[in-house]
Amino acid sequence: MTWIDKIRAWDYDITVVFSWLWGVVLYNAERHGPIAYLVALVVVVLLLLAFPPTRALTKTTVGGIFRMATVYIQLVASLVTVQLLGFIFRLLLTMFHKARIWVLESIRRFREAD
Repeated sequence: MTWIDKIRAWDYDITVVFSWLWGVVLYNAERHGPIAYLVALVVVVLLLLAFPPTRALTKTTVGGIFRMATVYIQLVASLVTVQLLGFIFRLLLTMFHKARIWVLESIRRFREAD
């Protein structure tokens, strides 16, 4: 008896459906690679959003995960930006001091040449 036959017989055992879905995910993961796990996750989230009793909890969970990812990306981007700007300013300061020394040495050599 398949899981569809059990549902038609009013036997709502969710473990049979989950085992069938897990078998589909594993088959697709072996066939298409790790992207199948991401597609399966998206399908599960969409199913949970389509079912009204689980919609609020799913929205909250997905929103929280999205917010955490956004904050993490912002923190990493700001830290990388600060490090990059610090490097650029140190480089500019070094170039300024080398140019200042070069100008002073050029003026000194010009005065000695006269």
